[in-house]
This record gives sequence, structure tokens and C-alpha cells, in this order.
Amino acid sequence: MKILIVTLLTGLFHYTNASDTLKLNQALKLRNIQITARANGGLGEDALKLIIKNNLRRPLLIELDPGTQFRSENPEVQDLIIFEDEVIALAPREQKELNVYAACTQLSNLGPGAEDMYQMGSVAESVLAEVAAIVARNDFKNSTAQAAVWAITDNNPTQGLHNGDNVDVTWELATLIARHKSLQLPEKEQFFANPLPFRRIVYSARKDLVYHAPEPFKGTLAIYKNDGELVREYFNNKFYENGLHFYSIGINNIVEENTQYIARLTDENDEVLAEHTLDPSEAYVPAKEEILSVNFEYAVRKKGVYDLVVFDDKENLVEYIYKDRPLTPGYRSAKFNFIYAQREVEFFVFKVIDSEGNFTHEQKILTKR
Repeated sequence: MKILIVTLLTGLFHYTNASDTLKLNQALKLRNIQITARANGGLGEDALKLIIKNNLRRPLLIELDPGTQFRSENPEVQDLIIFEDEVIALAPREQKELNVYAACTQLSNLGPGAEDMYQMGSVAESVLAEVAAIVARNDFKNSTAQAAVWAITDNNPTQGLHNGDNVDVTWELATLIARHKSLQLPEKEQFFANPLPFRRIVYSARKDLVYHAPEPFKGTLAIYKNDGELVREYFNNKFYENGLHFYSIGINNIVEENTQYIARLTDENDEVLAEHTLDPSEAYVPAKEEILSVNFEYAVRKKGVYDLVVFDDKENLVEYIYKDRPLTPGYRSAKFNFIYAQREVEFFVFKVIDSEGNFTHEQKILTKR
């Protein structure tokens, strides 16, 4: 029994030996560990998944520094900063997964989607590192913490910093940021005298808006609040050819809980072509194009102009492959790849239509469901 106790104590000492305790970036630089970082989708709690593997044949203690930055491999997706100060114990050759709280440092970029990959960067400098330290020390991981980051990285207004759930921490963050931005320092008494209730959330949503244009069009794509207020315009009256179009859209903000944002694609007559509500609780799923091989023959009985038109399985117009094409009598071959993204569609119908609106040929082709 005594031998067992000595063995356990020796093992414990080996785990807590200061020489085996390393900062995350130090351990990575020494190649003692491997790190894989990927987003879980969204911001805040459990936003970033870290997979850490001990490369050594001895145990390690790895310190996560609050303020460590992670760079997105996709330049259109926002970078992240973590607020964790955990110590991770790794046995020899052991691999561990952990989800960490992460805030965004690029307000205008798209929110991270599940499986977006990241590379670890350095610990943030100066005031941003101080914000991370305050948040980690007080376990203050909420929308106010994200608002504090955006007030520094994106010069966002500081109104979102007032949080009645913890006036002391809120005032400390507000004072730090006011000094950094050379603003008048907030009075702590005002924070206690009128503590606002905590009703704000981080509204981070991302979506691929898909539109299959039957014909060329001029479109305007923008994000609006649910009361109709314009929030962001991506393009205005821009010309697009017929066919399949993807538009990656997103919104990041600190808002009241009942706020809602809508992405809308309209034509030059303000008719809505496609519309989606941006829901922060909805995981980002990239739109995926499919390719349908089209190959059939049809007969032209008389000289004239013809359209080749695509309809879905609900008889909705999808696209004009060609319009008003002059054709002479004979057998014709239609052979091309048709690109679509309507995964719920079971089949498409390709119709040849003459100038009088008569269907001279119909070809049904099943999709790859």
C-alpha cells in the first residue's frame, strides 16, 4: 500500500512540475504540441473548438492565455479572440478537445460557420489583452464582453457596455476603453444609480442566399431590420446573367433580444426575388451547387423561333437556356450541364416552346437526391 501511495504522489509531482508547464504559443513553437482550431458556428460560448495533441512522451500542462488570437483561413470570415485562462493537463501522446469562448475582432466580416478553420496567432497587445484578462478573471463571458472588443477593434459605440448584471465589471471595462479612446471617464455612481437590465444578445448570423435567375436582371442586395430600416447594402442595381447565383451575407451586432434582420434581393422594379431571415440560432450551411447532365434530342417541325425553358417539379420557372432562337426543321440535340442548388427538387422538366407558346418537346430529368 505504501508503494502505491509513493507512485501516485510521484505521478502527481511529475504532472505539476513547473518545467512541464508551457504557454500555448510557447508549446506550439517548440513543437511539443499540435493544434487544430475550427469554428463550431457563431460567436460566444463554445464558439471555437481546439484539438490539442501532446507530441511528447511525458505529460504537459498547457496554459491558455486570455487574449490569444486565432486567424481565419477564409479572409471573408472574422478572426476570433478567446477569453479563457484554463490549464490543460495532457498525458504523454494524449489528444484533447475543448470548446472555448471566443469573440469576434472584425465586425464587418462574416460570422464563422461550423468547420471554418483557424490558425493560432499571438496574444493581443495592450488594451485588447487587458479586456480579455478582465473578462476571464471575472468569468464575464456575454454580449458586453463582445461589445468591449468591438469598441476597440472596430471603433463601435460604447453604449452596449452598460450591463446591469455586474455593474463593477461593466464599469471597469467602460473605464479602460474610455482611457484608450481618450473619452470622458464614466462615473461609477451613474452605473449603480441606473443599472440597465441585461437584455442584449450577440446577433451573429450568416447565410448563403441563393437565387436562380430565369433571365438576366439588375439586382439590389441589402440587409434590413424587421422595421424596414436599411442596415447594409451589398450592391445596387447590378447586372447579372441568368443562371444560378450565390450571395454570402451576414450580420454581427449587439442588439435587443427582439431584433430581427432580413436579407433581401430585389430587381430594378423593387420586386422581391429572394428573401431570408438571418437567424443567429441557425447554423451556417454553405449552399452547394449540383450539376445535372442534360442530353436529349428533339424535332423541329417548322421554321421559327424557339425557347428552351427549365421548370422544377412544382412547375415553377427556373431558367431560359435560350430564348427566341431561330431554328429550321430537323432533329436537334440539347447537350449541356445544368447547374442548380434546389436540393429539395426531385426532377426538372426541359421544354422546347415555339413562338405561339406550344410545347413541342418535354424532357424530364431526375436530380441527384
